[in-house]
Amino acid sequence: MQSAGRAARGNWVAVYGEDGKEYGFVYGPATRRLIDGRLQRDLTGRVFAAAACDYVIRFIGRQSVPREFLDTADYDVEFTCRQGDVTAAFSAFMFITEIDYRLSSNQRYQISLDLPQIAGGYDKILSVTALYRRRDDLVAFHGVTLKGFAASPSVTEIPAVSVESSLKAAVSMAAASWTDRTWNILMGRAQEPGPTLDQIAPGRDSKGSK
Repeated sequence: MQSAGRAARGNWVAVYGEDGKEYGFVYGPATRRLIDGRLQRDLTGRVFAAAACDYVIRFIGRQSVPREFLDTADYDVEFTCRQGDVTAAFSAFMFITEIDYRLSSNQRYQISLDLPQIAGGYDKILSVTALYRRRDDLVAFHGVTLKGFAASPSVTEIPAVSVESSLKAAVSMAAASWTDRTWNILMGRAQEPGPTLDQIAPGRDSKGSK
């Protein structure tokens, strides 16, 4: 739905659908600002952490979160990283909530990047979470799920003025948070079992992690 304007008096907002059909009025304070997580094209970028990595972010669709009143935009992130004389390719799964992650009016949208290669048991994978604080035009580090594999990065806030720049900031922040233990696994220098990306994408119980 789109807003057609606010009533001259009171807190009522006129709304209409994508087909142009008028739906009437809704109470302004009950509305929440949405973002559109779709990408018109793949995003490419480069990060420098324990390894130098090129990456591609591909939009793969939307999904509703079970038992929660929000949808996510979902992405595959493909990395190609170089560390010394070793080159490795691996994938991650990322999502952004298209409504404030606490269903408030603060315009804070959760971005999580999950690594299926790093697991602390079948139902627990490494997830690094950031918040796109749209009002402040920045992405802020929020937390990790597996403390031994990631930690707070040295830079915990990165400017971001759009969904696209917020996704790239979150990728940079996640890579900077991964510990040497994680990088050794990603670069093939060590092995620890974990679920595949296809296994973890449908459930994604890292949502809401702090």
